[in-house]
Amino acid sequence: MLKEFHTKKKDSKAMGQGKKIILGKILGVLFILSAIPKAIGLQMAVDNFNKWLLGDEWRYLVALVEIVAGLLMFSKWERYGTIILLGIMPAATLVHIQFQEWVMLPMPIIFGLLLLYYNKKSVRDKLINSAIQK
Repeated sequence: MLKEFHTKKKDSKAMGQGKKIILGKILGVLFILSAIPKAIGLQMAVDNFNKWLLGDEWRYLVALVEIVAGLLMFSKWERYGTIILLGIMPAATLVHIQFQEWVMLPMPIIFGLLLLYYNKKSVRDKLINSAIQK
């Protein structure tokens, strides 16, 4: 009975790890995809950054940061990608609030919460693994 419990617990942990990996990859892809219009200068992205009084420099910088952080989500440095992306979400939220873009407001909040959840699971998994190794 005890052995069966431990086996189920391991299977559950492996399933949770798989979901975490999938979530990280999905977030990475979404941020890379959101950076493409900014990077190529799609008119909508250009108009938005001009409306926000940020200009082309900021548009390119945000695109670069999103691409780099999104790519980091596919590497062993995924935690840094998460931290970088968590750094831009409050700024995006404040910009949408400042310019009263209520329709666009939920996106950085949802992405920020997903990144926090992902990072929390990542940190917790590392702590558990290090405790098991000791």
